[in-house]
Amino acid sequence: MKALASLSTAAQSAWNDSLLAQFPEHAAGLLADRAMPRHFASGEAIQHGAGGTPSLVFLIVDGLARVYVRSESGREMTVRYAARGELVGLPALAAGRSNPGVAIKVMIDTECVSLPASGLLRLAAHDAGVAWPIARYVAETLHRSEQLWSNNVFQQMPPRVAYHLLELCSRDGDGLVVHATQDEVARAVGSVREVVARTLREFAEAALIERGPRAIRLLDPAGLHRVASPPLS
Repeated sequence: MKALASLSTAAQSAWNDSLLAQFPEHAAGLLADRAMPRHFASGEAIQHGAGGTPSLVFLIVDGLARVYVRSESGREMTVRYAARGELVGLPALAAGRSNPGVAIKVMIDTECVSLPASGLLRLAAHDAGVAWPIARYVAETLHRSEQLWSNNVFQQMPPRVAYHLLELCSRDGDGLVVHATQDEVARAVGSVREVVARTLREFAEAALIERGPRAIRLLDPAGLHRVASPPLS
């Protein structure tokens, strides 16, 4: 698509693998003209609006973002993960307001493309070819979040930790690595460090993972998948 020529090759590839590729060409062109590259350092928060009004939507080009809720006591629980080709800020845009209890933070250095929320809203209001894909994407995002909430609430700790390790990992050389500390994994799972550390130790003893100071290498991803998806009793 000629409209994407101003974007980097990586951004064009992520765009073509995303919801945005479903938009009519004229709509995609209008958005691409106002798209801006953004870099977020590991641990940095993604702010997509102020005062409860979303102003930006972000396409993940490379990296990983975590959407989570946080209690008054500081406990956190993951709502969803967003990797390459996914968008963050879209549910808030569709709702017309941001949820003050929900935050977004990148887990590793992450490249994004920002899109103006106002432009997306105008296109969706006048073009079903934009509105319908957005509605389906928001519904799918809600469905995935419900599944993750269910895992975090009803599953035992080993399946919960295994699931999050598989979601957080990225390819590093010839293997898969989670670039996170035990504290960060505990926050993602919605538990405390001591409980998660015990589970990780059990995984290491079973040769499923190898622990490091700021990284966890997945030695047996298939084995972790079996732990994350226990058979129904």
